[in-house]
Amino acid sequence: MGSADTLAAELLEIFGPRLKMVAAFGTEPQTCAVVDSLSADDLARCAKRRAGWKRAGLDAPLLIVRDELARGLDAFPLEFSEIIATRRLIAGTDLFDTLAVPAEDCRRACEVHARGLLVHLREGYIEASGDQRAIDRLVSASAIPFRALLANVARLDRAGVDELMKKLGVGYQMGGFAEALHAAERLVDYVDGWTRK
Repeated sequence: MGSADTLAAELLEIFGPRLKMVAAFGTEPQTCAVVDSLSADDLARCAKRRAGWKRAGLDAPLLIVRDELARGLDAFPLEFSEIIATRRLIAGTDLFDTLAVPAEDCRRACEVHARGLLVHLREGYIEASGDQRAIDRLVSASAIPFRALLANVARLDRAGVDELMKKLGVGYQMGGFAEALHAAERLVDYVDGWTRK
């Protein structure tokens, strides 16, 4: 039995028939569980198992109450679209198979994150006061959110990340600050003008 199967079995012990599904998702597998109801006692029982899950290399599962699924799509469009696109059912019934996040909700969330990254780069550069090590740290720290944004925008386009990077004329390795700034600007412009083909 793998660690994800063990997690599902332990969640079943905690939630019993209220556990409707357990799935892994993402490129670095995370897990989510959909339950009919969730109480403070349930959370306390999960917290007691956290150390074991951590030893097994698992993050704490994302717990979602079944009624929250459809209602939460507009509040967390990027997070739910990743689960929908990358999920691998471990136990129960796949409750995500009929869900879809509206493309405009995803586009808006991508734009918010892209503009936030751009503003952060500009502000961070000024804050660095010309200290090249601080600028290098800023560029390095921006790489992870930039890659996540690329993946989300590519999902909007129903394309691969490499195809999107080629379209934007950017790469994963941003090099210096000027390249990182250019990449963020290109992404903002693209998402701002995005329409489904």
